[in-house]
Amino acid sequence: MSMTRDARMMRVRSMIRFRTALLTLIVVDVVLALAAARMPRFPGDPQLALAIQRFAPMPIPLAQAITTSALMPWCFVLLAATIALAWIISGWARRRSRCSDLLRSLASRNLAKSYVCTAAPEA
Repeated sequence: MSMTRDARMMRVRSMIRFRTALLTLIVVDVVLALAAARMPRFPGDPQLALAIQRFAPMPIPLAQAITTSALMPWCFVLLAATIALAWIISGWARRRSRCSDLLRSLASRNLAKSYVCTAAPEA
């Protein structure tokens, strides 16, 4: 079944919008990553954290468990749980891309560490 000229133009326009939005998000992500590598904390972080803690108080043991889950062996458990949940939610075609994304992110982990895990400059 062939598409009409108007349908093709609408599809091209939506793809252009999608690619523009994706490129914008990539640029914002790179800028935030570079800023995070250079600053000890973002402006407003302490105030935002206090507001969240006042709005949704949490028992100390639960907060400690969440903090512990970000450490080295447990972060892989969280990653596996996230991938399993994405595997269940997404379709079969997206599952293959999730696996390749995981392998790609693990391969580039050391490169990202050299930029993100640097010592923050003294204030």
